Amino acid sequence: MKNAPMILKANNRKYILEKMYSNYALYTNLDNGIKECFNFHELEMLEEMAEPYKPAYKGGEIMC
Repeated sequence: MKNAPMILKANNRKYILEKMYSNYALYTNLDNGIKECFNFHELEMLEEMAEPYKPAYKGGEIMC
């Protein structure tokens, strides 16, 4: 997995990386010092996975 950005610009605010955890990263707001967590999907470090193609069964039904 890639490293999280040290300085993050989100929601018209600037954040600096405080600590990395296994599922999220803790950032501190530079303006007022409030801490906020962002998961890796919000940081655009993970890509969405598309569902695999399921062919139609007789007559157009999709069997799971």
